[in-house]
Amino acid sequence: MGEERMTLKEEYASPESVTKPYIAVKHTGEAVTFLWTSSSKSQLKSSVDLKLRVEWEELLWFAKKLNCNVDKKEILFSDLDPYNRVLIYACVRKTIQSLHKARRLAYLLLDLNSWEAFYWASAIREKWWENRSIKKLYRTAKAFKILFDLE
Repeated sequence: MGEERMTLKEEYASPESVTKPYIAVKHTGEAVTFLWTSSSKSQLKSSVDLKLRVEWEELLWFAKKLNCNVDKKEILFSDLDPYNRVLIYACVRKTIQSLHKARRLAYLLLDLNSWEAFYWASAIREKWWENRSIKKLYRTAKAFKILFDLE
């Protein structure tokens, strides 16, 4: 009789029943893959937000600036905001030759508000999902560079 039962609403609202999404960047060979999925075990084609070649050490440096969990082959994110910033960095950095401008890009992204980061990351993801081609993202990267005076 003293046993209390949870209602269905309480059971599904409990922290134990909520699975956190798997948000990560994986390094495989020369390419990095941006993933956002409900489980690290179930990675579908639609889980990939971007795949491109980028300097892994440079990406790790930027992720550390955002206080992300990093290791030799993976960057893990606790939420979407730092993931968006790293995704933008990787995409736009691909089109920047100058190290000075690359540093400016990094510090600009650190100062960007979360809505702006969300907007630009969403624009990059949508273009990627449509074409699965990094070349199709160059216009989006160029628009970002023009708007933020990185051209």
